Amino acid sequence: MAPWDLIRLVLEAMEVLLLQPQEYPSFWVFLFIIALLYRRQSRLKAELFQLEREGWWRPVLYSAVYGVIAGFFGSLLMLFFGITIVAAGFIYLLPVALLLALINVRYMCYAYAGGLISLAALFMGWREVSAAQIMGLVAILHLVEALLIYLSGHLSRLPVFIAHRKGMTVGAFNLQSFWPIPLLVLTLLPVPVDSGLPWQEIATPDWWPLIAQPPFDYDAAKEIAVLFPLPIVALLGYGDLAVTRLPAAHARRSAAHLALYSAILLALAVVASNVPALAALPALFGPLGHEALILWSRRREMKGVPIFTPSLRGLRVLDIGAGSPADRLGLRAGDVVGRINGMTVLSKRDMAIALSWSPSDVDVEYLPGGQGTVWKRGSVVKGWKEPLGLIAAPDPEEPPLVKLETGGILARPLAWLLGLWRGRR
Repeated sequence: MAPWDLIRLVLEAMEVLLLQPQEYPSFWVFLFIIALLYRRQSRLKAELFQLEREGWWRPVLYSAVYGVIAGFFGSLLMLFFGITIVAAGFIYLLPVALLLALINVRYMCYAYAGGLISLAALFMGWREVSAAQIMGLVAILHLVEALLIYLSGHLSRLPVFIAHRKGMTVGAFNLQSFWPIPLLVLTLLPVPVDSGLPWQEIATPDWWPLIAQPPFDYDAAKEIAVLFPLPIVALLGYGDLAVTRLPAAHARRSAAHLALYSAILLALAVVASNVPALAALPALFGPLGHEALILWSRRREMKGVPIFTPSLRGLRVLDIGAGSPADRLGLRAGDVVGRINGMTVLSKRDMAIALSWSPSDVDVEYLPGGQGTVWKRGSVVKGWKEPLGLIAAPDPEEPPLVKLETGGILARPLAWLLGLWRGRR
């Protein structure tokens, strides 16, 4: 099959998934769920920092556009490596992921679910389940996720005050993004020899597929196993905490690490496809490598030097409200505000006093990025009771506004049972 034929096949699948919602509603259902999540995040930011509520339609639009772009490239990778969906094994991916989410929300990931299913199949001798195929699918989905994180992982973020080392409170960003991913994969279906259905052999290179097709049971005397294109929609999500870098830089670094993990996992899946005795390698590396990556990233952020802490030069900006007077002034995360209405500001109390002197006409002097010696000055007119929209970094003694937890509804019962078991030993 020529490259253009593959592209045409993927574009036709995209058209079906996006423009035929009556028959294929998954993409629009997922997008609706994503809209609710972003709407909730917008409401939470407004409530935490007494801001005007930001519009949530823009991140939803970005989610849809970037999801379609990533789905196009992901589909080409699926076809190139020969990822083939059959009922055995694949039907358990989502249920297992949802079950793991009851223990910890961050376990709702195909890396953990795919690894558990593959290891169970190897241990129980389920020959109809292909660990190489399942983990190859997981690897490509994470490659797609890495691309999305690089492009847009920083766009949806919630400023938070968290407890850092030595009991100090610092500012950070809770990055949360979601994307609906339309994909084209292959599936094996038995077709009766005398069905009369129009189909034809497609010429493929000798090296294809790179990942061997999974075992498939059919009556060879009466049926033919035929590869059919299958349009599906996957829902991908990204959650991370940026403490030592600005959100864009943090997302780019996370994307690079995730892409490296995905490339290694994909290479192991190809190896396992050609050497079945090594099928445990991708099954183990998938969940263990993913968990190690998350724990290392979390430790790096919590042990590193936070950037959203008080500055001796003025009031450090953690974030600003979209469309607010602070946004119109050009203030950005990391800037340091030295004066407001001619008054030196070193604390939120100073800012409140300075704004009370001139509630509508606001003059600000600030240092872009909080570094250097060149101060900028700007003025803005705002409503009498309209908030400035500036979220300042917390003082070290301020209490955290949120406590970031990912435990599911089964986390506490399982912890209690584990403690009870240890007590009886």
